[in-house]
Amino acid sequence: MNYIAVDWGTSNFRALSVRDGVVIKAVQDSCGVGKCQRDELPGILQQQLIRIDEAYDEQLPVLLCGMIGSNIGISAAKLSCPHICQWAR
Repeated sequence: MNYIAVDWGTSNFRALSVRDGVVIKAVQDSCGVGKCQRDELPGILQQQLIRIDEAYDEQLPVLLCGMIGSNIGISAAKLSCPHICQWAR
């Protein structure tokens, strides 16, 4: 299975590009959701995914977990899945 996993916590961001179950590239930053304005989160996600370089493929699903889904991040229950997926493009 191929995908990009994002663990976006209060104080840190981590993204892993996974191909056939193997992490081929990882990036991390201190841009946790607790340090960012909510309206800036889509742009920050896009900037961070670009850092994955050749391991980034916009056709891959991007799985978000951590505080990004909390009341200080986004409310996934209020957004449709296609909307969330468009963040990564």
